[in-house]
Amino acid sequence: PVASAVLVDTLPRAHDVTLLSYGRAGEPAASAAATQAVLDAGLRAHDLVVADLARYPDPGREVLARSSDLALVVVPAEVRATAAARGVVAQLAGVVTDLRVVVRGPAPSGLDARTVARLLGLGCAGWLRAEPGLATTLERGAAPARSGRGPLAELSRQLLAEVAAAAVPAA
Repeated sequence: PVASAVLVDTLPRAHDVTLLSYGRAGEPAASAAATQAVLDAGLRAHDLVVADLARYPDPGREVLARSSDLALVVVPAEVRATAAARGVVAQLAGVVTDLRVVVRGPAPSGLDARTVARLLGLGCAGWLRAEPGLATTLERGAAPARSGRGPLAELSRQLLAEVAAAAVPAA
């Protein structure tokens, strides 16, 4: 078991959301049991836990995917990226109850969000317009959308409102 206080003190946080993230090495980051322990602690400490799932099969990813209320696959509006995303979608489709796509612009070939969603067989959670300066912000290690303005902040507010609305029990 992981103590909630230890989790809150050690994991990155942004605006009261604890973030669990994978590296890019392609190796399992943690066992299913360790991931479940961290997730349980996160759920005890917070109303919302956001997990950045690995692109590759992983015991921890399986735990996080099965426990999620909503999973988003972020796909650039490009033909090759859409084709590559089909593999990730196929792996998660039987595991995640609510799997949707966020399509990220720009769309150099004119590929739109509805087409990407249709090709992936998913509902479209949103279109993320290109955001000038986002890459620089990330390179500096600053929190994206920290100012509360811009396409990422707008889409994040929309998605969080949907998650919050779904979490409210029916009267």
